[in-house]
Amino acid sequence: MGVFDDSSFEAALLSRTDCEVYAFDGSVDGIAGDAKGNPRIHFQKVFIGDSDKIDAQGNTWKTLPTIMKEYGHTWIDLLKVDIEGFEYQMMDDLMNSYKDVLPFSQLQIEFHLNGQDMQGDASFPKFKTWFENLEKHHLRPFMNELNLVASVLYPGQFNWIEYSFINIAGDHNLLHN
Repeated sequence: MGVFDDSSFEAALLSRTDCEVYAFDGSVDGIAGDAKGNPRIHFQKVFIGDSDKIDAQGNTWKTLPTIMKEYGHTWIDLLKVDIEGFEYQMMDDLMNSYKDVLPFSQLQIEFHLNGQDMQGDASFPKFKTWFENLEKHHLRPFMNELNLVASVLYPGQFNWIEYSFINIAGDHNLLHN
């Protein structure tokens, strides 16, 4: 979710696995870069959010459960989310839709601490409460790093952070062997 004009992650995934890759971004017309033209990548020009709608600007928004239903998917091996501040809204909808086990094995997500969905409140207590809700849904962080692009674009601010989580629930290959 959120490919913009850089498909290097998707290209690496395609070159190292035999999986199908599904990409979504309402801000671009298609896949650019190294993954462009690969028959195993599927693109939809939609934004991911907490409801299915067409906004005032004519942009299409869908929830992850809607997209999964459209493709007939019940499980995602790797979910990568970089949707520029709307990750809280999307994840809240997902946690409300799936009360216990979320439908993916691994999550890679970029958090914007000053994001749209923090509604101006990037306070640690609010983020902590939200993060604890991820843990209630069986997600355990195993890696994180600051996204230093933010510090270059906005000197003195470290508002973007990348996290990787494993889902310790569900019946998936990362929990076996």
